[in-house]
Amino acid sequence: MKLDDCGKLFAPFQHGRLFVGFSGGADSTAALLVARRFQEIFHYRLTAIHFDHGLRGAESAAEAEAAQRFARNCAIEFRLVRLALSPGPGLESRARAARLDVWKELVRENPGSAVILGHHAGDRAENLLLRLARGSNATGLTSMRSRSEVDNVIFLRPLLGFARTEIEEFLHENGISEWARDSSNAENRFRRNLLRNRLLPEFYAKLPGSEAGLRHSLDVLELDAEFLEQEAERRFRELDGSAAFWRKLHPALLVRVLRLWFRAELGTDLIPPPELVRRLQSELNAPKPEPRLIPVHSGISLRLQGDTLQIAAAAALPRLTWKFDQETEIGFGPFRLRVEWLETFPGPPPDCTVALFDADRLPETLTVRAREAGDALIPFGGSKPVSLKKLRTGRGIPASTPCPVVTSPDGTILWAPLIRHTIHAPVTPETRRILRLRFIHARCAGREKYEQSPFPDLKKSSSDDKFELSVLQNKSTTRNGAMKKIDFEAHYYTPEIFTALEKNGMWNPQSKVLSLGKDCPLDMGKVPYVYKGLFDFAEQRLSEMDRFGVTKQILGCSPGIEMLSGPEAVELARKSNTRIAEVIRRFPGRFLGFAVLPVRDAEAAAAELKRCIQELGFVGVMTHSNYGDCYPDEERFAPIFDCMGALDVPFYLHPNGGSIDRLSGYGWQLGSAAFGFTIETLITIARMIYNGTFDRNPNLKMILGHYGEAMAVLLDRMDARASMVPNAPTVKSRHQPSYYFKNNIWMTTSGNFAPIAFEAAKRTFGMEHILFGSDYPYETMEESMTFLDRQPMTVEERNMLFYKNAEQFFNIV
Repeated sequence: MKLDDCGKLFAPFQHGRLFVGFSGGADSTAALLVARRFQEIFHYRLTAIHFDHGLRGAESAAEAEAAQRFARNCAIEFRLVRLALSPGPGLESRARAARLDVWKELVRENPGSAVILGHHAGDRAENLLLRLARGSNATGLTSMRSRSEVDNVIFLRPLLGFARTEIEEFLHENGISEWARDSSNAENRFRRNLLRNRLLPEFYAKLPGSEAGLRHSLDVLELDAEFLEQEAERRFRELDGSAAFWRKLHPALLVRVLRLWFRAELGTDLIPPPELVRRLQSELNAPKPEPRLIPVHSGISLRLQGDTLQIAAAAALPRLTWKFDQETEIGFGPFRLRVEWLETFPGPPPDCTVALFDADRLPETLTVRAREAGDALIPFGGSKPVSLKKLRTGRGIPASTPCPVVTSPDGTILWAPLIRHTIHAPVTPETRRILRLRFIHARCAGREKYEQSPFPDLKKSSSDDKFELSVLQNKSTTRNGAMKKIDFEAHYYTPEIFTALEKNGMWNPQSKVLSLGKDCPLDMGKVPYVYKGLFDFAEQRLSEMDRFGVTKQILGCSPGIEMLSGPEAVELARKSNTRIAEVIRRFPGRFLGFAVLPVRDAEAAAAELKRCIQELGFVGVMTHSNYGDCYPDEERFAPIFDCMGALDVPFYLHPNGGSIDRLSGYGWQLGSAAFGFTIETLITIARMIYNGTFDRNPNLKMILGHYGEAMAVLLDRMDARASMVPNAPTVKSRHQPSYYFKNNIWMTTSGNFAPIAFEAAKRTFGMEHILFGSDYPYETMEESMTFLDRQPMTVEERNMLFYKNAEQFFNIV
């Protein structure tokens, strides 16, 4: 292999630090050898990083041992990182995200470092086809480049110009004939493996010369993308805030300049979706005098008024729990807080963007939150509390500036960035560990000079130490930056459903009473906002979503139509699903759909499910804990759940009004959400586990509301007592109940605002199994979001809750 270009790739890191992702396979072994060869020229520090994903037992352990032995024989520093992932849906993306988190941490700890990966020409072709299927533009199609950057991590791929056969020849030339072969690479259930093992070889075989042609297309596509990106950078520097600027941009540049704008202002790499670009172009070409908001992402909007285009966002910011000894950086709106550990005292902080603490006098966990009315602190050098508002106005800082406060768990303010230092945990001659915190605007992160303030436009007044916040004024703020939020429990009804329920005696339009179960009347007249919200898909619903930064809702019909039968139910399901598909098309990017099914006709239900998933683009099914006089765990309904498993889509098991005699006699108070919902659903969950539903369909995913319907506190006892005696002959499950909660079952935050419920679910199931659900309109969006904002979570845990779990386990983005 000709390695001259590799030298050009490594040269910028002379005397720096490079990490190599080293699995022990052929590709990563070759990348490690190439990096070692150029280490003699550029004198960088080289470390091999081996990830043990914790999935293949003895095989993984043997690979780790072999990788360590190889690195030691090559005199290369080695580090083993254990990720301990669990098997199940979304494994590829979960593993990728976990590795990226490690790379980000390593790069934060070693500024100026980069990561070397062993991707080759074949990987690049696979990436092209995967991205092509997702509708990417030239930049996305060529995202796997010899040098790229993701979340401030620089990735180097020295082998992209070589085929796998060339890499293996290179290894043989260097006396290496054995390398690790990951058995999971043969499993075609992973999309990339399917392309690599089956589809691409067949494509190349049937179209001679196509492999070289694909590689050439990638090369010229990358040139096209680089030209467009450079032109976008040039045009971005001309940005003047006017709508006229955007009107003049070619669509290929508009999307790229938008991305640069979002990155600079919001500190996040937000790729504008096609529907946003189309909407923006339409609004720009139809000038109107009144201001218009164009939804972008998670509470962020573009505000178009006259000839001005600005970023607007929700002002509310969350309360974050920060374990500063584990997380070296935390995001807060358009800012970041960064940890640095010092061995010697560097002198007084230059301004209030930096704070020094005696780390041993601080609590293990800090809280980062928005300023609140009545906040006060004891300034450094003072002895009495002073109003934070007074200190802020004294420094000339606008009230709209979203700078937070850092507090101890008991609420004591330890530091008010930009405003004032406090007397707490000061550095003294006896201090052993000095903690320096930096407050950084996201657009400066990674580029600031450490000896200077990271706010280049933050200036001291020559008169009275006031700070002129020119860099901060008129900047948009968001709820936890640009975090998107995907709502898994949002309810609707259609007029057709209410008509059918009325016909069957379950809805009284005069009294507005909906009859659920045997004795569970819901008086909609007493909760008019619920009645109105069920039918509303635009005015109030979208307004609430935008107000609280909810990017998407997955619409589900609840209570459903499972108690109805015959052709009427089949036609009703079809009409309702079609109507929701029209809503989704009407508001692109804001809604997704859970199918409603005529379950009493299993064949028709399976056919309607396939139509919803394959034609309408729905993402799952909403079903219920009982179907009136029967239950979803009955054998006659098994084909429906088998169909879900075959289509790889989840079902949301929502409670229904009590059908058990013992849950009647006390009306809504006993049979409903107040109590009966939980009992009915717990029984159905247990029966679906024991009847083997998940053993027949190992990939089948169930979603539960209300933090798992109390299962968090029942699961341990359920495991222990179920295993006391041999299984009954009817039990078809092969594992303890907890196994299915680790592999097949997720739960949402819907309709339960008890902190102990949140904590129990988090401890029992883990944040990776909790999804955001508002229960709208049965619960208000405000109550849901306010409750979650107050719960102690790290930044990563909030990301998992609001969108990462949806992406990793359900492919919902």
